[in-house]
This record gives sequence, C-alpha cells and structure tokens, in this order.
Amino acid sequence: MSRPDISPNLIHFTRDDTKEAAFRRLQRIIRAWRHMTFELRDGKSFSDFTWEREWRIRCEELAFDHTSAQIVVRDQKWAACLIREHDDDQDYTVTMYSLVIGSVAELYREAFGWKVLTLR
Repeated sequence: MSRPDISPNLIHFTRDDTKEAAFRRLQRIIRAWRHMTFELRDGKSFSDFTWEREWRIRCEELAFDHTSAQIVVRDQKWAACLIREHDDDQDYTVTMYSLVIGSVAELYREAFGWKVLTLR
C-alpha cells in the first residue's frame, strides 16, 4: 500500500489503494474530520452527501470582496433586505463621520458592490 501525500490542503491516495484501506488510513490521519464514502448502488438508493460538504480552513478570518464571491439568498425579499441593511449601515457611518469631519464624510460612503443571487 502506498502512503498518502499529506499537505496542508490535500490528502491524496494513489490508485493502488482500495477504498476501504484509504478510508481506514484517513480515519487514522485526521480523526477530527468527517468522511463519507460516495456510493451509487442500484441506481435507486445511494449515499450522496455532496450537499453537506464544507471546507474548513484554520485561520482567524477569510476576507472576501465582491470580485471573488457572490451572495446567495432565498428570494428577492431577502436580497432587498440585505441591500437595505447595507445602506442603513452606510447612513450611520456617514452620520458619525460627519460629526467629526463635516460634509466630507459623504466621501466615505461605500456602494453595495456585491452580486446577489436568489434561489427563487
């Protein structure tokens, strides 16, 4: 059996690994992570947990901006609420800045630049 290549972002098993051996080794290597095999049996019943997949990265924060991500919400009502909250937050920020720097504070207003996708 070959040993897995372990890097911070990747665990790779070679072709000569059996599914069961790879699964056992994965459990030994990373006990804190979850693993579920993907099995298509007779075409009627199968184990597919692709909708539960998540990626965990050990860091304090991930910074995304509108050029690298999009926001997905349930419907147009949620999208409008999101934009309204952003605008309200910007109104508050400009008001607070104007107490200190006057009318120049309006220059600190940030437009809502995110692309919002709705599921419905």
